[in-house]
Amino acid sequence: MKGHAEFPELEKSIDAHANAIMAGDLKTASSFLSANATESQHNFASKPPKGAIRSYLKLGRARIGAQHMSKIRFLTDGDPLLMVNRWREENGAWRIAGSEDLSGKRSPWSDIEVPAALRSANDARRGAK
Repeated sequence: MKGHAEFPELEKSIDAHANAIMAGDLKTASSFLSANATESQHNFASKPPKGAIRSYLKLGRARIGAQHMSKIRFLTDGDPLLMVNRWREENGAWRIAGSEDLSGKRSPWSDIEVPAALRSANDARRGAK
């Protein structure tokens, strides 16, 4: 059985990124994004108004090859925000290579469309026209 691997620099980066989002510091939060980050990654950091986040909880981290997934819940005065980031090491620094905003979703699969063929089969079974 393999032992548990520790990644203290990754944990520091996860905390620093979450603290930047909590503080509304978009410049610092964006500095953790990979050079080829998508617009959706930039949008999450600017989603909450400054000061609206009270705290955050690190819900988990999983290693998938050389990449690490982290899940964080930001606690606000309203509905909590839920973020999943895919981290990788780039040039000696931990960067976010992918991100998904799961806020308000029952599951990460909630917004995946049902394929047309399956939708047609389901409609036919229910007698829909």
